[in-house]
Amino acid sequence: MSRRTRSRAGAVTALAVVAGLSAAPPSVAAPAVACGDTLTVDTVLTSDLTCGAQDGLRMLGGVTLDLGGHTLRGPGRGGGGPMVTAVAITVDHISSPGAVTLRNGTIEDWDAALVSTEAWGTEAVVQHMTFRAMDAALTEWLGRYTVESSTFEDVSGAVAPSLGSITVSRSRFDGPGVAVGGYGNGDVVVSDSVFTGNQYRAAVVCDDERMTLTRSVLTGNAVGLYTTGCDATVDRTTFDTNGVGVHVESIVWQEVRTRVERSTFTGNTTAVLAEGATELVRNRFVENAAGVRTSPEFTPTEETVTLDRNAFLRNGDAVYLESPARLHANRVLHSSGYGIYAPLATDLGRNVAVGNGVEPQCTGVVCRGG
Repeated sequence: MSRRTRSRAGAVTALAVVAGLSAAPPSVAAPAVACGDTLTVDTVLTSDLTCGAQDGLRMLGGVTLDLGGHTLRGPGRGGGGPMVTAVAITVDHISSPGAVTLRNGTIEDWDAALVSTEAWGTEAVVQHMTFRAMDAALTEWLGRYTVESSTFEDVSGAVAPSLGSITVSRSRFDGPGVAVGGYGNGDVVVSDSVFTGNQYRAAVVCDDERMTLTRSVLTGNAVGLYTTGCDATVDRTTFDTNGVGVHVESIVWQEVRTRVERSTFTGNTTAVLAEGATELVRNRFVENAAGVRTSPEFTPTEETVTLDRNAFLRNGDAVYLESPARLHANRVLHSSGYGIYAPLATDLGRNVAVGNGVEPQCTGVVCRGG
């Protein structure tokens, strides 16, 4: 075969290949998700969905739903009538175990965001989500939730499982109900988050749990943090303009304590209401109506409150403790009421009180001036 013939043959072959490729059938796009669908594989929403009370989505355990910036909208609170709970997503952990993942979108106008068919609750990872206008977002019994960079608006119970575990970071909770609540023998870890506008029990609740709260802001709540029977550590957190910043309540038979350190309390009606084992270390209290106090009904028989190296400036009553306490190296300046009133205190020395409205400047401990 001549060189020209071979070239022509190659050209024909190339054209045939191109023709064959051109004739291949087009790829078929994945079908759009519809209300009532069961998601068995990782899925991305391509449009908003508005569904009826009994027509939310179902997911198998281990599946990821990426909302792609879209909204899964329900019929509104109570939209299914008095006998129906409108649920956005039901997770089938019985057929397929494993954590589900929700990311990149909004779920709104449901009674509940996520429930499980399994009696042992849902395991879920939530990233870059918004939950809005619902009674319960992530609140199942024995739920295990990891929440990152998400927002909860007008949710009565946001992340509050019973006997579950919670990890929350870089998230925002805007009233009105309990934002993060741990109830019973689990771990709660919260960091870099904002809690505002809760007017019910408290924004953050720790009840028979272990909790760590760090680098967060609690502002404009009836109660910022409420602990009872809880081993809690709070670090570098701001409590601003709450009714009560931190309320610690005791359970007699439990040896637990709430420790708050390197945190700031400003403009609260009561910064810390200490009715259980409380340790306050290196905190700053500024312009609170009351700094640290106990209620008249609280009558413990042993030392329950420790104040160590805290600074109080321009509060009403800075320290008013009628329970046994331990005080060391606190500095109290220019309160309009009491500086330090702690008649049952153990004096560990180096306390300072100057320019407070009630004389003597300190009761129960010896204070230096200046």
